[in-house]
Amino acid sequence: MIDISIYAKYRDYSYSVSVDLGDCVFPMKLDIGANTTVVSLDAYTRNLNTDIRTRVLQYCEDCCHNKRMFTSASGDNFWGFPVVAHDVYIENVLFNDFYYYLVIENKRVISLIGVDFLDCCDYTHDRHQGIEISGFDSLYYQNTVKKDSIDTNDIIAIIDEMMVTKAVQS
Repeated sequence: MIDISIYAKYRDYSYSVSVDLGDCVFPMKLDIGANTTVVSLDAYTRNLNTDIRTRVLQYCEDCCHNKRMFTSASGDNFWGFPVVAHDVYIENVLFNDFYYYLVIENKRVISLIGVDFLDCCDYTHDRHQGIEISGFDSLYYQNTVKKDSIDTNDIIAIIDEMMVTKAVQS
């Protein structure tokens, strides 16, 4: 167990932390009701066109043989693909590897840190006050996550390439 310090304040009926995936920085909710950490493609970049969505989906389908079906709280079903991001900051703490499922065809922007991550943490939780994470078991985390994950950098490269191609064509 390594000592860390992350504090998420209770706001708008949730606990959120800032996550830095290199080129992308966005808030993620610490969700003790979600079994798995998930991020939608729209959390990376808003207003993606259909061509980019289709290309990223095709890449994930070609490279990943262990996609997983999820069901939202509203009952919608959607697929997620296991992804690993390297050198991720959650607030001020660096994680060498951060695992999540990328959701491409979801109706809303979601970014949730689930129990799969939180089970590896020592934390105290006080409703209406916040969650304070004070330790992280990186060995347990490494042993419980998908080893055959897609690299986030590959997905970002596809998005960047298609955005540049679109700009050149305009």
